[in-house]
Amino acid sequence: MMSGTYVVDRSGVTGRLRDLLANDVLEHPTTRAIANLVAESGLSILAPDQRDIYEWYIKPLLDDGRSDGAPESIIV
Repeated sequence: MMSGTYVVDRSGVTGRLRDLLANDVLEHPTTRAIANLVAESGLSILAPDQRDIYEWYIKPLLDDGRSDGAPESIIV
């Protein structure tokens, strides 16, 4: 595993994002697209250059359903 790689719990991430997508609470198109990509692909490992995607979009959604750290932010 490369240094700086983020390992994301597959079931926790995809389950939480699928719930949010199913309930149609992700209004921002960028947030929805990233959540959908992760949920559909079962993405579990993020390369170092994907750290911002994790920090801005995925982690806030898992923490409390918010995505307000990104430049194109919206509270979902």
